[in-house]
Order: sequence, then C-alpha cells, then structure tokens
Amino acid sequence: KINNYKKVVSILGEYEKCNGDVDGVGGEDVDIKTTVQALDILRNGGMSLKGEKPPNWKSKILIKIEEILQYGVLQKAEDSRHDPKTQAIEVLCSIPEIGPSKARDLYKQGITSIAQLITMPQLINRKQRIGLLYYQDLKERIPRQEMDRWSDGLHYICSETLEQCK
Repeated sequence: KINNYKKVVSILGEYEKCNGDVDGVGGEDVDIKTTVQALDILRNGGMSLKGEKPPNWKSKILIKIEEILQYGVLQKAEDSRHDPKTQAIEVLCSIPEIGPSKARDLYKQGITSIAQLITMPQLINRKQRIGLLYYQDLKERIPRQEMDRWSDGLHYICSETLEQCK
C-alpha cells in the first residue's frame, strides 16, 4: 500500500507540475491520500463505500489513480514528458525561485528557454533575476573532495576557537 501511495503521489505530482492540476477541474484541491485509501478499500478489503459517500468517486482523479495502480504509469503524464510546453516548464523551473506556476505564466508569454528569459528580465521578480544571474554557477556541482577540504578546515578553525575560549 505504501509503495502504491508513493508511486501514485509521485506520478500525479509530476503530472500536476506539468499541467497545473491533477483532476482536470483546475484549482480544485484533491486529497490524493484519501483517494488512494478509497481505492485500496475497494480493491483489497472488498468493503463497500456506499456508507462512506465519497464525493464523485468515479471522478477524473480516481480514473487516473486506477490507471497508475493497474498499469504502473499514467499515459497522460508519459505523453506530457515529450510535450514542448512541459519541456519548457521543466527548464524554466530549474532556475532558482521560479516554480511551476511562474514557469507556466512565462510559457504563456512566449518564453520557452533560459536564453529567451535572459533577454526579458522584466518578466521576473528580483529574487528570480538573481537566480537567473547565477543559474550556471548554481547548476555546477561542487566536487566532494573540495567539500571535504572545506569541512576539515572548518572543523579545525572551530576546534581552535573552542580551545581559545576555555
């Protein structure tokens, strides 16, 4: 059950990031955990949900969850991975301080790449401009050996400082 829950949440989260909503209604708050539990009760426990009266349990969200549980994937999520809009949103979301909502707004304004955004910085706020300015530097990973040297140096300085305070 936990694996199913994690898988469903992961796939629906990815789908939501690309499409802005999970259930197709747009903006309606969907309780994924409750929906997965309802499916587990139906599937494993054989219990009837008639007394529970879940709201519209054959809604779009349940159909998507059922597809994930049955086939292991959500075809719409798989298709959206190759969609130019989805790819542009993913690229824009890789900039610090730009989330899915802002990325979708930028896409609607015709921005599909970091290069385009660099030419139109007025479309983003100050923090996002800082993220854009340092994007390449932040994208670069610091080598483990370098971090180990910094850690050793800081440990040495801290221990020396503590000794002097005694």
